[in-house]
Amino acid sequence: MDKEQNIIYSGHVYNDTTLTGDFQGTETMPCLHKALFVGSNLFTTALTSKSDMKGFLIAISLISLVLSCGHSASGTLDYNTLNYDTSRTVILTWDTTKYRFPKGSEPLPLTQSDLTLIDSLLNDAIDSFNIQFTHGMYEAFDRKVPIDSFIIVQQKYKNQYYPFKDVNGQRVVTIIGFSTEFPLWKKEMYQPRLHYGMRMFELRVNLTEKNRDNLHSGDFG
Repeated sequence: MDKEQNIIYSGHVYNDTTLTGDFQGTETMPCLHKALFVGSNLFTTALTSKSDMKGFLIAISLISLVLSCGHSASGTLDYNTLNYDTSRTVILTWDTTKYRFPKGSEPLPLTQSDLTLIDSLLNDAIDSFNIQFTHGMYEAFDRKVPIDSFIIVQQKYKNQYYPFKDVNGQRVVTIIGFSTEFPLWKKEMYQPRLHYGMRMFELRVNLTEKNRDNLHSGDFG
């Protein structure tokens, strides 16, 4: 829970960061530990008072909170449960037989917030690339090729995400975008041919640091 919320039961107030009342002392707890602590006490109280249906319902609600807190904090390896545009993006499962998953890396659970951050950093990287390099490439080809040929338009690309935890514990996602026809793109790793130019780009995002590298496409970036 991001915002402070108060739970009132039997005259005691339990807010999002502290627990007071009959529970002696004041202690700061993360979401999961707090829910377990309060939930177990309320559940015990509800069981010892058969008429206290309100306490029982609160306890059940807190059990649900425990489950939701645990999921949101740790993420999931079942990427299909996350919400993203599957017509343009696939999140590939960790597999070190695919060279884009480095040796010594580990599987990386993702959250919905991770995907939001990835999307934001990808958009920023593409915008920066188009601003910094498009005109230079146009000039490099003596203006004989339409300038639009050097602009990355996201809607023309499909994306493969390769999430992993590296040997330093950093949460990393490598993104490969490509505009060429590749029917098995949701299962097989995309591998570009020589001189792929603007038909593919690569970007590495660091979720731990909440930053990105420069986007690379062809010999630019």
